[in-house]
Amino acid sequence: MALRILIAEDEYTSATLLEFLVREEGHQVIGIVSRGAEVADAVQELHPDVVLMDVHLADDTTGISATRDLLRLVNVPVIVVSATDSPEDMEQIALSGALGFMKKPISSDELKVNLRIATYHNDIMRKLRDSELLHRSLFDNAAVGIYICHKDGYYLASNQAFARMLGYIGPGELLRIVRSMDEQVYAEPGRRKELLAELAEGRELRDAESRVYGRDGDILWVSEHLAPNLDGSGGFEHYEGVVINISDRKRAEADRKLAYALVQNTVDAIADYVAVTDLRGNVIMSNKAFEQRIAPLLGSGRMLHAWPCADGENIFERFLGKLEADPQGNAEERGHFCVAGHDDVLDTSISCYTSPEGEVVGAVFVMRPLSDE
Repeated sequence: MALRILIAEDEYTSATLLEFLVREEGHQVIGIVSRGAEVADAVQELHPDVVLMDVHLADDTTGISATRDLLRLVNVPVIVVSATDSPEDMEQIALSGALGFMKKPISSDELKVNLRIATYHNDIMRKLRDSELLHRSLFDNAAVGIYICHKDGYYLASNQAFARMLGYIGPGELLRIVRSMDEQVYAEPGRRKELLAELAEGRELRDAESRVYGRDGDILWVSEHLAPNLDGSGGFEHYEGVVINISDRKRAEADRKLAYALVQNTVDAIADYVAVTDLRGNVIMSNKAFEQRIAPLLGSGRMLHAWPCADGENIFERFLGKLEADPQGNAEERGHFCVAGHDDVLDTSISCYTSPEGEVVGAVFVMRPLSDE
């Protein structure tokens, strides 16, 4: 691949010869400057692939100092050209950061080797940049929140998803505003210190659930995977977090608990004995009346299926037979149910208990002593 080359040389004959050799090798000379003060501006304007830098230039700036100044600004391969071979000069050239060195008079073979080194260098740097861009893109565009945090409690980096999760415009605003995660992010006092103590032991934390503040003060629930970045001595200065917003799940769990509590309170208010069993007869839910009068008679197994009706048949088996014939959830059975140890025969109805998806998963027993009727 042809390189775009800038030549920094104050002697016309040397510059012309160098330009000729470069073009003979199939490369392009995009500019020639003679003063060290012009090099940085030319590089930033022309964006060469390589700079061929003579040690002696037209102004007070040497090619060595020009190389040092240039490499502080941009990462471009510089090959120094000089007639000198003194150990002191060679040492200064090596310390300047130059990629290569060519001694005058320059041969085409020497130029070819140095430009090949520069090409290889540029290929490596391009691959590194591409890799960095890829990883940065994965970091920035991940659907989950990702951050890097110093152990003292301030963010070092964040992706867009995490900043938006907490209500910030972007990572820049998050890093600028949040200076103490203990006070500004974690809603429970001491929560980050708990996590930090685990991380300091070198442990990764998975599914660590915490309540955190959003930018507007709202509370969110998050689940974090935290990993310490340990140094050679086992200590760490920062750690990395991958975060999922689980607020909807937590609200759904709270709603289910509330709904269950309402159902439980409702059935507790019923004077009849009410119990929900699975299809093997194991009691999985019951009301207060059932727990007081019937549950003590069932023993530790808490199974409600083995007692016969007054006519000797088993009412639960009759219900299962109807359910087998009609699995759509319409099966019902009624009869006089007898529980060993209970003083009265129970007028009992059994109906289907279905899941939210409509699948029959159990049975609902409603029992009333005949003496109450």
